[in-house]
Amino acid sequence: MVPAMRVAIGRVTLAGFVATVVLTLSMYAVAPYLAGAPTDVAGTMARALDASWEIGMLVHFINGTVIVPAIYVYFLYPLLPGPPSARGLVWGVLLWLLARLVGVHGGDELATAISFVAHAAYGVILGRLAAPLPSRLMDDSRRERPPAVRDRRPAGTAGPRTH
Repeated sequence: MVPAMRVAIGRVTLAGFVATVVLTLSMYAVAPYLAGAPTDVAGTMARALDASWEIGMLVHFINGTVIVPAIYVYFLYPLLPGPPSARGLVWGVLLWLLARLVGVHGGDELATAISFVAHAAYGVILGRLAAPLPSRLMDDSRRERPPAVRDRRPAGTAGPRTH
């Protein structure tokens, strides 16, 4: 039986943002060193939408921060086997395959390899940071905790103890 899970949407969105920043930096900052030119994710999105580069980047970040993470945690996470990082890796590879199938990521073999690694890293980061917590853990974290042991004094005493 699968334990009940609660999704903390703020945590999922933050995970998606962090993973998207890593993916984007790998395309714009790392790819030029390996391939000689950046992979223009925003430009590719802009051309697909017939929009400006800025709109392409905005859509890229909306997809990576909100839409893709929501699909992952609400629909795919319960179906995928393994620990959160492995589940995320599978999701990242599926995203890369989907991008290849619809023709978003073209180019030579090196650009394809860079895109693969970037999507795999996106998935691992998302999987690790966005994994739903079992309901019992979330419930425990909201309970009031007893004061620390050093703050416990016998009734009727005030102030710090002196020796």
